[in-house]
Amino acid sequence: MRHLFHDLLNMAGDACLGWEIAFELRLKRSRHVRIYVDVLIITENRVFALEFKMKDKIDPDEVQQAAKYVPYLEIVFGA
Repeated sequence: MRHLFHDLLNMAGDACLGWEIAFELRLKRSRHVRIYVDVLIITENRVFALEFKMKDKIDPDEVQQAAKYVPYLEIVFGA
């Protein structure tokens, strides 16, 4: 993975060496709320949820899909 993001090492320095990457992370909060993040990047003080779509334009509903993860990720990782 580090070889894939070699330019990240140049930009962020050694700090990025401690980051964690989780693929297809599933958080089941209840019957109605399920989070199935394509990629989660966990740094020392931030968490990034990435969603990948096979489309040519941005759909606002899909942006909301990623945004709805925030309160549940805050439960796991903090504010």
